[in-house]
Amino acid sequence: MRVTRSAHDPALAAVAAIAEEAVALFAGPDRRLLRACRAPGCVLYFVRNHPRREWCSDGCGNRARVARHYQRHHGGG
Repeated sequence: MRVTRSAHDPALAAVAAIAEEAVALFAGPDRRLLRACRAPGCVLYFVRNHPRREWCSDGCGNRARVARHYQRHHGGG
């Protein structure tokens, strides 16, 4: 955890901290591991820390598997 003291607006300091973390993520060594979630309708990105990971969360993975099951058993119409 990092503590930052500022004479400016606390919300501005929070946004600046988030921006700093985003720059570190997109420009750092993990940038090659960033992936878009493959679940239908999900717009999130995640750091792929396992070769078989395809989704940002267990919930998205479950929705993707349910959608695939539905397509197999109810047709693709």
